[in-house]
Amino acid sequence: MSYVDEILQKDEEVVAKAKVTKLSLIGVWVKGVLLCWLFLIPTIKAIKQTIVVSKIELALTNQRLVGRVGVVGRQIMDSKLDKVQTVQIRETFWGRIFGYANIAVSTAGTGGSEYVYIGIARAQEFKQKIMSQIDEYEEFKVRKQAEALASAMKN
Repeated sequence: MSYVDEILQKDEEVVAKAKVTKLSLIGVWVKGVLLCWLFLIPTIKAIKQTIVVSKIELALTNQRLVGRVGVVGRQIMDSKLDKVQTVQIRETFWGRIFGYANIAVSTAGTGGSEYVYIGIARAQEFKQKIMSQIDEYEEFKVRKQAEALASAMKN
């Protein structure tokens, strides 16, 4: 069971999960193999990056954007959709060729920090899903407020 599935709340469902591609590791591994004569440091970095990429999770629910990066030290994002301020796509040369990008998310109340998820396949599609779900969430909140107001006026 994934981290996202474990933390779902009542009346919450997963709308989309970002797919992390291993193609983002090509550059790191090329350096690791070609420069292994430098005390294996590039190879160790490639192994570390591979482990980190294998543990990335990013999911969109009908209420929140949830993500987790890291193995030992973890960075966890759990933000209501109305608190998401920006979602940026950062594409590298190889990312454009192989169809992946990094997604950077900044949320209200994080003190200017952002969460970066690397190697997300079809990142632009995932960003569009986030933006449309934010709109749906705002409409849901307005409807809920209108229902509460109508209920209060009847009493």
